[in-house]
Amino acid sequence: MKSITIGYIFNRACKYNDHPVGELQGLGDDLGRDCVIEAFVNNGNGFFMAAFKNSGLANEDWFGWGADVLAPVGGIVADLYLNPADNIPGAMNPSRASALTIKTPDNTHICLVHICNPLVKIGDTVAQGQIIAKLGNNGYSRCPHIHIGAWRDNEPLAIEFDRQSIADIQATVGEEFWLGLG
Repeated sequence: MKSITIGYIFNRACKYNDHPVGELQGLGDDLGRDCVIEAFVNNGNGFFMAAFKNSGLANEDWFGWGADVLAPVGGIVADLYLNPADNIPGAMNPSRASALTIKTPDNTHICLVHICNPLVKIGDTVAQGQIIAKLGNNGYSRCPHIHIGAWRDNEPLAIEFDRQSIADIQATVGEEFWLGLG
């Protein structure tokens, strides 16, 4: 199994879940990674990491809702699809999700799915770390998150985040990285 190391996609802390080989079919799905922004919250007994406040039944309860999505690589915006419907957390719409795909010079494709409010269009050149969209909740999704997938020559690639890029963002953003403020 081949992998790719990419830059971090948020200026905030997140947790992620990997999709193992064969769980989801399709380029960008197979070996993809779901990334959910978290923040420290105080329940009165101490601080812990959580993905949402209140009940989590509104998109606005989720710390990631509307957060900046950063380009994980430099390249050309090769594809962009927008689904204007926002899902209600906990419910899933089986429609196609909003997605943005970046093509690198070595023909690697990186797709970021469940975005909203893209700041780029097809044909634009993007730099790693550039804000390219906002985090949404649309398509086949139960909560605000970004699904990221990669492939080259029709072969899925496992995603690894460059730990130095995470450290650089954390140093730049400071405490807001952990507080979910960004």
